[in-house]
Amino acid sequence: MSAIQTEGVIMGEDYSNLQKMYQQRFQTQYQNMQESKQPPSYRPKNNSGCGLIAALAAGFFVALGVALVLFFSQGSFDVIKEKFSETNSRDDKQQPVKKVSKKKKPEGTITNAVIIPGKDGQQKLWLQSWELDGTEYRLNTYIYDPFEKEMQGYTGVTSPNYPPSYSMLYANDEIWKVNSESGPNKAGIYTYDPVTGSEKLSTESFCAKFPELNGGITRLYYFPNPPRLNLESADGRKPVYDILGGELYAGDTEFRNSFKDKKNTITVFALGVENSGESARKRLFLVTGPESSLWSRSVEEYYFTSSSTLKFMLNSEAKVTAKGKVFLEGVMLYQDDDACFILHQDKTGTSAERLLSCVDRSGTVLWTKATGDGLSKRLRATDDNSLSSMFFIKNAVQLSRSGNLVLFNYEKSGFTGFDFSTGKVLFGVETGDN
Repeated sequence: MSAIQTEGVIMGEDYSNLQKMYQQRFQTQYQNMQESKQPPSYRPKNNSGCGLIAALAAGFFVALGVALVLFFSQGSFDVIKEKFSETNSRDDKQQPVKKVSKKKKPEGTITNAVIIPGKDGQQKLWLQSWELDGTEYRLNTYIYDPFEKEMQGYTGVTSPNYPPSYSMLYANDEIWKVNSESGPNKAGIYTYDPVTGSEKLSTESFCAKFPELNGGITRLYYFPNPPRLNLESADGRKPVYDILGGELYAGDTEFRNSFKDKKNTITVFALGVENSGESARKRLFLVTGPESSLWSRSVEEYYFTSSSTLKFMLNSEAKVTAKGKVFLEGVMLYQDDDACFILHQDKTGTSAERLLSCVDRSGTVLWTKATGDGLSKRLRATDDNSLSSMFFIKNAVQLSRSGNLVLFNYEKSGFTGFDFSTGKVLFGVETGDN
């Protein structure tokens, strides 16, 4: 496994552990809350115990009589049975998206937001959120027109388990939704029609396509660049699935070797550390080299401390772009042939303003947005919240682009659409806990 992939796996496991920790904490708090609502214990004195027993017995016979009447009444028992089934039904499978008119905007804590390229140039969004519905969790899926603020489809699924942490993307005219194994939630792979919301592929049907996966999969790790799944099968195999190419490779080495003949030269953006002792200060570089070396469009930050390291490791060269600009605690969220998007801070430390900058190929910063100006105020780094550090935040934000639409999603807050050229806020929805 490459250095990049190893880092991704470790971060994935850390996030899963955090999720489990907060799930346990939430369940403990909920249990304590329920116990606090119970009436205080009462111990009968003297003959009051006999009276209590008599009252219970009388209640039992009354209930038995009512039950017998209902049982012999035509259709009454069937009605009760039907109502009981409706109340306690649990469907863990995604249902076809239904047209809705009552919901004005997405509800719950939004965890995923994916752009669906519109054939008429007007993009739609595929959204997913979760919320606590009584003692169960409801997983909501929406098809939403953010420009018209119109809900075009919705489905909700309830489960007794905390929802898994899904990764979602639009690829090959399908919505892909995958999740790693966490707690009672098994690793899963699903694809959907982006317009109708109907399920096209499930974990079982995906595994049925490949003899190597006939026994099923036990673990899954998603890597976005290029989109791929590192799988672990029930019989110990560790294949890699290329989402864009639709091909299953025997392992990580075989997948990397599929790029070895690509000798064409490409240029990618990368954030690097100029001095090894100043890890917070990130500079933006343009790295040029063979695609066989830069296939992941990602370069380790410490490669830039020496030009010889970059040449030796990747047979590539780099030059600083956006000269004079330092991106403190910077994280590369997205890049394409036109520009890159960097999340960074105005200063180091645990109390800082968060900024989102769009930088084009010439090194020009097209625009920068701050919290309260296009970005949720919840994105700020604060002293009273240790989970607001960039280490945790970078796992909770996603950015994607389709044409002139830039979509930024922060899973605890909501999403915002920006105009690529100007940075103008086109729409935004804020949800989740305050």
